[in-house]
Amino acid sequence: MTPPRAPRGDSTPNVTPPRAPRGDSTPNVTPPRPPRGDSTPNVTPPRAPRGDSTPNVTPPRTPRPDNVPGATPPRNPSTDAPRGQRPLDPNLNTPRTPGRDNAPGAGGQSIETRKPIVPDAGRDTPGNRMDEAPRPGRAADRARDAAGRAADPNRPGSIPDRARDAADRATDPTRPGSVPDRARDAADRARDAAGRATDPNRPGSIPDRARDAADRARDAADRATDPNRPGAIPDRARDAADRARDTTGRARDAANQARDAARGNLDNVPPGLTRPRDPGDTANRPVRQVQIDPQRLQNDATVGAAMRDLGNVRSEAQLQQAFSRLGNVDGNARLQALPLDRVSGRFQLRARNNDFAPLAQTRFGQRLNLGRQFSLATQGDIARQLQLNNTLVTGGGWRNRFVGPIFPGYTQSAFSAWYPGPTWYPSYAWAPQWSPWVAWSFWNNVLPIYDPRPFAVRPYYYDQAPLVTVYDSYPVWQDLPVVASGTWVDVPAVPVSTGSDLQLLAVRFVDPGHPDEHLGPRYRVWLRNNADADVRDPIDVTLFASANEKLSDQVVQAGVHVPEVPANDTIAVDIRLPEEANQLVTNDQQDRVPFEFLHAVVDSRNALKEASEENNGTILARGEIYQVDPAAFSTNVTAAAPGSVISLAGEGFGPEPGEVMVVVDGKEHPAEIRGWYDLGIQLTVPDVDVNSALNAEVLVVRGDGAASNPVPLEIAPENSIGTLSEAPIPTQR
Repeated sequence: MTPPRAPRGDSTPNVTPPRAPRGDSTPNVTPPRPPRGDSTPNVTPPRAPRGDSTPNVTPPRTPRPDNVPGATPPRNPSTDAPRGQRPLDPNLNTPRTPGRDNAPGAGGQSIETRKPIVPDAGRDTPGNRMDEAPRPGRAADRARDAAGRAADPNRPGSIPDRARDAADRATDPTRPGSVPDRARDAADRARDAAGRATDPNRPGSIPDRARDAADRARDAADRATDPNRPGAIPDRARDAADRARDTTGRARDAANQARDAARGNLDNVPPGLTRPRDPGDTANRPVRQVQIDPQRLQNDATVGAAMRDLGNVRSEAQLQQAFSRLGNVDGNARLQALPLDRVSGRFQLRARNNDFAPLAQTRFGQRLNLGRQFSLATQGDIARQLQLNNTLVTGGGWRNRFVGPIFPGYTQSAFSAWYPGPTWYPSYAWAPQWSPWVAWSFWNNVLPIYDPRPFAVRPYYYDQAPLVTVYDSYPVWQDLPVVASGTWVDVPAVPVSTGSDLQLLAVRFVDPGHPDEHLGPRYRVWLRNNADADVRDPIDVTLFASANEKLSDQVVQAGVHVPEVPANDTIAVDIRLPEEANQLVTNDQQDRVPFEFLHAVVDSRNALKEASEENNGTILARGEIYQVDPAAFSTNVTAAAPGSVISLAGEGFGPEPGEVMVVVDGKEHPAEIRGWYDLGIQLTVPDVDVNSALNAEVLVVRGDGAASNPVPLEIAPENSIGTLSEAPIPTQR
């Protein structure tokens, strides 16, 4: 470190002392100039707004972006909602019309130009005679005398004399503040700054910053060359080598196929199917496009036993047994064509085996934190645990959500409808018109072969319960666990010494229904038996939709009849409210909008004697209820060509388009979205360059960033895809 420099003997610290005023001078201060009588301070007064003008403020943006290709369409369509109900008009900006007086004012006062005064001819006026000599003693003589005295170099106090004094003072090297003294001080400061800048032990000096930069460069080089770090150069090199080997293999297989075709080895092959070169070669296997039809084959004797097994699956062991039975069914081409090791029903097992680690390590997976989402999928309630609703709100709301490319004609087959979901979703949204792909997406009952959800989230299906007419016997409810709408994850059990105790744990929004089919919103309700004994007396679980927090005759209700609840078990049930729930309230604009409050009651008829009844129900503001996590069940076909249009069924996708990503060989391809609904999506298969069948994964991302499970799909050239006339059984009804 450079030591401080001692001051010179002929120098003083670089501080300019105040100058003492001379007796014949006054401080060098310019006095304020008094304003003229006809002048005002140079301040621009605020301009008063005109009566026909609006403040210069940009009007608020509409809550929905305009409908352009590649962007989310606006929620405010030009078409009316069904039954004449149309939400709010778009908040469009209109150009301002300038006011009649919208012109700059004259400003200031009018100034009249005056003509110079010209004396009359032949008339003498004082100061206007040019032929008369100046009179002695006049002001001019006094001015000349004063100028002479001021310019006399030998006269003390004259201008030259004062200039010499000032020059002497400025150049006196021993005088503090003189030019030489200030130059010496500047040089000293420059030397000190140079010493500090080059001091290797001083934080922030040039050598210190150079060392930091070198350290950062070494760290970056270490990270880039770390063979165990995802995305490092060795890792990317391995990925590139793997892709190159795959490409080489596909090229070799294509060459073999072409050679075999030339040799005539493709005789007796059905149209649209390609025979493999040999039994061990899978690259050119027959690509059979199986159509998934949830309405058919309910009574197929060849899969009847397997269907019954699938309908009763409630554990991992039962699921494995059901898959084994399906694999052992002979003579059913539909089931044999299914990739049973990759269907959605295998998601939980594959997630525990970390099969999706490569997908989670892609840029797309890291952006969505897929590794964390898949690890939480074993219990569910992912969006609530990751607080994705808060992330959506702080990120700018629904208009700034995750959204992929959208088909330009998206809104031509949609209408605007009020949406009864949570408050972080839009209050009205584009809903698809009822069409074949929308009808196909309504899977009210999902067989486990296509069900990726954890067992605690899969609902039981029960008969409808009769209406409840007595409401005044309900107690004041306790709060649900963790959040307003509750949760079923890691909730401590309530100890029960004697008797029974049923507890309401959570409520989730599933879908809004559809006006074309006169369907109201659907909710999922979780309840738990806290006792060690089964509840074998049937109970009812009922939902009431109301305009306020009180139950009255004006409520809309629906419920299910639960025959029994096993000891210490948690079950989920789905309840769909009538269509009137979506038009229960009249707002200030006289629009019929959805209900405001949801009352959920377990044992709504008080049929069971319990140790505590305060935990049997809740009253929730509709906007506080989370939506179920995204779950993808199946595509409508098992194989498709690039550019073809397919459908995907599931739940929890949200009101409007998010993203659909098709992952092939570790590379993600965004799919164009043609239709979107909470229960299904219509999309275009991305234009992937394929020469033979490739295994792909289709993944749905909701607008808040919640991701679904991957769904298998084969992508192959169109001329290599053959179809089967029959379809496997995805659901039972």
